[in-house]
Amino acid sequence: MNARLRTALKAFGVLLVAALIGLFWYSGRSNQATVPGGAASATERGEEVYASHDCTDCHLAPHILKAKRAKGEPGLIRVRKDANELMLFLQNDKRHETFVLISEADRADLIAYLKSLQ
Repeated sequence: MNARLRTALKAFGVLLVAALIGLFWYSGRSNQATVPGGAASATERGEEVYASHDCTDCHLAPHILKAKRAKGEPGLIRVRKDANELMLFLQNDKRHETFVLISEADRADLIAYLKSLQ
């Protein structure tokens, strides 16, 4: 085998291994979201879901909701105290059809965020 080809294949192999290590490292870091003191909590991730989806088209922006929460004021039009009731409502309400399009983890985080507003 040609020496240049062998060197090129070795370099490609090293890059491939480095890419795999980077992929595993990155995926491990993204799963640390539930680790205390690590990345964002479910409530914080839920706030990101709220802000990045259609929620703010009809509802208050997250920074306004934070201010209301700090004052002890309710930030939602209807306050549902039970997480299961809230989940069922969002899954079945025609105005919230996009709720079922987000991932199950994002839905759970969004519910955690909405519960934190009460």
